[in-house]
Amino acid sequence: MKLGASGLTIALVLSSLSGIPSAVAQIVPDGTLPQNSIVLPPINNTSVIEGGTQVGGNLFHSFTDFSVPTGWEAFFNNPVTVENILTRITGTNASHIDGLIRANGTANLFLVNPNGIVFGPNAQLQIGGSFFGSTAESLVFADGSFYSATEPDAPPLLTINVPIGLQFGENPGQILVRSSTLEVEPDRTLSLVGGNVKLEDASLRAPEGRIEVGSVAAGSQVSFNPTSFAWESENVEQFGNLEISQQSVLDASGMGGGEIQLWGGRVFLTGESAILSKTLGSENGRGIAIHADRFLLEEGSLISTATEGSGRGGDVTLEASDEIDLSGRGNLLSIVLDLAESRFNLDDISDGIFAVSFGEGDAGNISIQTARLFLENGAIVATSTFDRGRGGALEVTATDAVNVNRSALITGTDGTGAAGNLTLSTQRLGVYDGGLLITTSIAEGRGGNLTVTASDWVELVSSPTFINVLVRGKPFGFGSSNLQSVSFSSGSAGNITIETRRLVIEDGSQIYTLAFASGRAGNILLVASESIELFGKNINIEDPINSFHSTVGTTTENSGSGGYITIETPRLIVRNGAQIQAVTWGSGTGGTIDVKASEFVELVGQNSGLFDSGLFVSSQLNASGNSGNIKRQTGTLIVRDGAVITATLLEPTNESGEAGDIDIVTDNLYLDNGIIRSDTGRGDFGNIRVRSSGMQLRHGSLISTNSGSKGGNIDIDTDTLTALENSDISANSQQSEGGQITINTQGVLGTEFRDFPTPQSDLTATSALGPEFNGVVEINLEGVDPTSGLVKLPENVVDVEDLLDTRCSPGNSRRSEFVATGRGGIPRSPTDMLSSSSGWVDPEGKVSDVPIDNPTPPLVEAQGWIINEKGQVELVAQMPNRRLNLPLDRSSLGSLNCGVNGDRSNE
Repeated sequence: MKLGASGLTIALVLSSLSGIPSAVAQIVPDGTLPQNSIVLPPINNTSVIEGGTQVGGNLFHSFTDFSVPTGWEAFFNNPVTVENILTRITGTNASHIDGLIRANGTANLFLVNPNGIVFGPNAQLQIGGSFFGSTAESLVFADGSFYSATEPDAPPLLTINVPIGLQFGENPGQILVRSSTLEVEPDRTLSLVGGNVKLEDASLRAPEGRIEVGSVAAGSQVSFNPTSFAWESENVEQFGNLEISQQSVLDASGMGGGEIQLWGGRVFLTGESAILSKTLGSENGRGIAIHADRFLLEEGSLISTATEGSGRGGDVTLEASDEIDLSGRGNLLSIVLDLAESRFNLDDISDGIFAVSFGEGDAGNISIQTARLFLENGAIVATSTFDRGRGGALEVTATDAVNVNRSALITGTDGTGAAGNLTLSTQRLGVYDGGLLITTSIAEGRGGNLTVTASDWVELVSSPTFINVLVRGKPFGFGSSNLQSVSFSSGSAGNITIETRRLVIEDGSQIYTLAFASGRAGNILLVASESIELFGKNINIEDPINSFHSTVGTTTENSGSGGYITIETPRLIVRNGAQIQAVTWGSGTGGTIDVKASEFVELVGQNSGLFDSGLFVSSQLNASGNSGNIKRQTGTLIVRDGAVITATLLEPTNESGEAGDIDIVTDNLYLDNGIIRSDTGRGDFGNIRVRSSGMQLRHGSLISTNSGSKGGNIDIDTDTLTALENSDISANSQQSEGGQITINTQGVLGTEFRDFPTPQSDLTATSALGPEFNGVVEINLEGVDPTSGLVKLPENVVDVEDLLDTRCSPGNSRRSEFVATGRGGIPRSPTDMLSSSSGWVDPEGKVSDVPIDNPTPPLVEAQGWIINEKGQVELVAQMPNRRLNLPLDRSSLGSLNCGVNGDRSNE
């Protein structure tokens, strides 16, 4: 059977792409150069290549076919003065390299075959310079000339210039590296640029040098720096696909970490593949950069720059115009524990992107820029330092969204160097199912700051399952979605800042700064233009230790001070056991909570009876530090259904601790079974100050500064105060004097001062030591004029002395009567209200018959006696002037009629 020319061509292409080397025409010159390439007869499976056209430092070769079968060698026997060996393949077959390619001296080798290049498992490079393999159709020079592989018959315009770019045709071939190890000398470049590029179980190595792998689409032109050979893709409008899989490794590590650059439309790093650039000496690393439309990392793959010397580690730059997906294998907990317990080893980790320092050099930075970033199933992006070097910064910019699902973004320090900052900017941030954004300080170095800017919303939602694990002996709730800044030693924790439109924290998620030793806990600043909402989690009563409640907080457990929590939003809602808290468990001063909510703050409810919703600053049991303070300024403050605002000092180890102060400024304050208290078990009292237009306390609400020592002070300035249904305001003491309650108001309703608490609504400042130790309750009715309640009378007030008759009133059958006439002035009954206006008589009013009572004439005390016409003695109320009768001896009289004749007509 005989094959025609076309049949032979097809056979050669198929054999090349299938990995089966052709037995014929391995390296065939095409005769298109002024001085053509020469291939000497093979000796010991070695094809020696001589000849070619040399122009200055450039040596041009041109072949119809170029393949190196398994066990064979292609040796470019170039003069040592040659700087660049420029090789083009003008035929129609892909190049299959499964043997050795060798050259003299330090010449760079360019291999350009538009049909494709395949590197087999035995492919090797032994050249002193850099290697460039490409499926472009021509090399581009600075003078505008081309060295084309598709137009070999055109008059050659060979130049002394160094190539500055590649021009791709309409159908660029692919580059496949399968089970190969391609390596260049230190500080050299290894570059593969084609249509689609696949690395399968491949190893590309350029110690301290540069690795460039790119995939471009048809018609693209790629430029590169003629000195550093760094590729530039600004003029590339469309990219192809770059797939790195099956435990492939790209490694540019060395005394000074090299540079790795990847670009493509879709860049996939899968199957435990790795991209590495370690700095082992004093030179700074140059980093890793990946540019894509979409980037995917999964199945245990890894990107890492590290420094183990004094040189700075390289940066990691990841840019994807569309989307970045990072997916792990569910190893988040083990990797986080390794980082925290100083067991971190790059040889044992995977599932993410790392820039770390194990020496004096600073770690590199990580920069991620994309439209959408997704971290899932244990993926980690981390910068950290484990020695004197500083940790790198981690910066994420996503124009659309960031989702962190059971994965982590981390910056940290486990040495004397400070950790880097973690900065995230996006439209929407979601942290789900135990996702973490953490900055840590494990040793002396200061922790980094965590800053989130999300123009739309930030949402934290936790896993339904929690695992309580110990990290350096401290409990850590794995499964809770967290934004945290933590200090385990003398280094201070960093600050947390979140700016967004709407912030939602639910199902046990937390935003926290912690100081477990002498380091200071960081501050928290939350700014939301619309609202901040915290919703608690339903607690498992049977397993409360593995249950967490939604929290914004700062905690110190030793001598370190707590942080400052500042919340600025129109609306703050805390429900179902969620809490905002600043707690000290040691000698450090607790943090402060400062809330500014222009519209309202609503604190509602409890969580399974274990956690109250509210604001808490406290010094806990056996702590000696002072509790922090709470400041709140809002339009309306609502505390109901068991919610609490508290600044407490529980039983301290000494009596030097102080409970915190609570300062509230609000238009309206509503407590409905709500509590505001600044209590202390044994230390000094705290104070409560309230400035409000109106206050309402209902259903057992409480405002309290009760103390084991002296009661605290409560200062209330409000227009109106209403306390109903056993709602109390108290400043009581158990072992010292009661406190002082001062209320400046225009009116108080439903409550009053009492010497002891009652089932009614009370104002108390009592002492358990006795009444003489009671405090003071002072109510100042501001703006109330005592004369404003007086009634102006229209007539002269009647002198009652002129109306009283002090003489005796005779028997029970008689009665006295007082009649007053005139308009206004006197009420009809002493129990009636005084009228402020005169009576009015309508002259045209209706006339009706009124029954007239004919009372018995009243008895009048006798003032004298007379003898009537019958010769009888008669007592009279008033003696007539014309007649004088002397008193008689009563014994000479018979019966005596002691009465008054109401009819004086007979006088």
